[in-house]
Amino acid sequence: MRRFRKGLFALAAVAFVAMLGGCFKKVVLDCRYNIRPYIQMESGGVATLTEGVVAYAFMADTTQWTVASYEDALNGVLTSKTTGEKRSDATERAVQQNDTVALQLKATPATIIVVDPINKLYGWRMTEVAENLPNLYVSITFRPWSVKKVYVEGPWRMNNEAYVAPEPEEPETPDPDNGEGNEGSDGDSNEGQYTPAEPLD
Repeated sequence: MRRFRKGLFALAAVAFVAMLGGCFKKVVLDCRYNIRPYIQMESGGVATLTEGVVAYAFMADTTQWTVASYEDALNGVLTSKTTGEKRSDATERAVQQNDTVALQLKATPATIIVVDPINKLYGWRMTEVAENLPNLYVSITFRPWSVKKVYVEGPWRMNNEAYVAPEPEEPETPDPDNGEGNEGSDGDSNEGQYTPAEPLD
């Protein structure tokens, strides 16, 4: 009986220590954010890996901060949506190495800016950093052919400031001198015109 009790106490002690270990498990926010940048040069074309991409990470919420222009994106600058204040305190800046741009994120939420300097395109988004997640893999696709200056693609807000919308064509107005708009009549016809009556004798 005593041996049984000793064994029971030993099991309880092991369970208690394991429980303590679970309760006091170290929580870490340190995630390597791996971005694969692609480019699609024409509508319906194949997206291929692009080169020379630059990325920034800010500890910021996109409900309060935005990217105001291509120049700001390229230089790592955010703008306050309420006050217009500028900030350039990016916690990380990375240049593409081989196929990937990698940012180290150590707080949440994080605002990510990704820039294609060759085609002058950029995209940005906010992401939540999960606890004890060492790596996260995402992709972004730049589309220079897009007929929109700003558009949303998945979680990314994409920007193509180089796009210029075509001016609307002015409707053609008929020229009264060349007979346009008088179809079905010739120059000798008096149809539809007032002709005074002959005077009575």
